Amino acid sequence: MIQVLKLHDYQKMPWKNGLGFTFEIARQSSLVNDDFDWRLSMADVENDGDFSYFEGKKRIICTLSGAGMQLQIAKQAYVDVYSRDLFAFDGELPVFCQLIDGSIRDLNLIYNAQQVRPRMQLMVGCENQTVLSAAQDILIFNMADQLQISIHEKMYHLAAFECLKIANQDETLKIELPQNTAKDCCFIELFS
Repeated sequence: MIQVLKLHDYQKMPWKNGLGFTFEIARQSSLVNDDFDWRLSMADVENDGDFSYFEGKKRIICTLSGAGMQLQIAKQAYVDVYSRDLFAFDGELPVFCQLIDGSIRDLNLIYNAQQVRPRMQLMVGCENQTVLSAAQDILIFNMADQLQISIHEKMYHLAAFECLKIANQDETLKIELPQNTAKDCCFIELFS
């Protein structure tokens, strides 16, 4: 199943720690409990503070806008996560976020490593790009003004911060990002 997820589709929900809000873009519910196997969300971070704790989960985060953040994980040295950097860490560890130069917007994949193996990459540029993927679920999150995606010769158009969700695939899929489109997107493959 292929669907375009628009900004108004995203569910606004409070952070687990109560210090802010996130916009849930997509999720895969767990078959064994009332939790999730993976969740993609976007959040506006306006102040320094602790990240929420996610038992049994791993995380990959990317700064979409703003200068970036410094993360201190388990009281170790700070790690700089600048705009458009991807950074993976354990959701069970205590994490403190210090903003580098004002507020940011981030993209956050949280997943159960026992149930899913993610591959998350940024795709940029104007040249034609083709991806073959055997992932069960694929998310393409647009970080540019517009993005065109071709699948089985059908064209999908995404506005800024919209996401193309491809779910329950059982075959290798050919995904094309045509030339002459300025690409700036996050391409996420989720293997079960």
